[in-house]
Amino acid sequence: MFYSTQILARKGPLGLVWMAAHMDRNLKRSQVHETSIPGTVDVLLSPEAPLALRLSGQLLLGVCRIYARKVGYLLQDCQDALVKIRLAFRPDQLAALTKAAAAAAAAGAGGEGAPAAHTLPLDNITLPDGLDELQILAGETFDLRALQPAMALEAVMADLQAQVQAAACSMGA
Repeated sequence: MFYSTQILARKGPLGLVWMAAHMDRNLKRSQVHETSIPGTVDVLLSPEAPLALRLSGQLLLGVCRIYARKVGYLLQDCQDALVKIRLAFRPDQLAALTKAAAAAAAAGAGGEGAPAAHTLPLDNITLPDGLDELQILAGETFDLRALQPAMALEAVMADLQAQVQAAACSMGA
C-alpha cells in the first residue's frame, strides 16, 4: 500500500479531500469553509508516507472540487449582497423617502412656520462634486463652509444633547 490509512481517515489531514473527490455531494458548506487549500497542498507535496500516483491524482481532484465550491460560495454571497444593496437603494424607495421627508417638513412648517429640525433638503447633505474619498482619507484641506447647511450648528448640538438626555432618562427609569 502506498499510503497510510491515518492520512485518509475522516479526521485525518486528507480525509475531507478524499471525500470531495469521491462523494462531492455529501460535503457541507461548513466543511468546505474549514478546509485550508494551502495546508492541504502542503500535505500532498510532502506526505508522511509515499502516495500512489492514482491516489495523489484523486486527492488533487478533491482539492480542485473544494476550491470550486469555495469560489461558488463566494460568488453566491457576493450576488446576495449586491441584491440587498440594490433593494436598499431602489429609486422608488428613495422617492418614497424624499416624499416622506417633504411631508414631515410640510407638517412641521404648517403649525410653526419653520421646518422640522431633523429634516434637511437632499442637496444640503451631499458632498461637493470636486471632493472624492481619497482627498478625505489623505486629510487634504477643503472648505465645508461652502456647503451652506440648512440649520445652524447650535441647533444641531442642542437637538443632539436633548436626544442624549432623553436616552439617559429612559435608561435610568
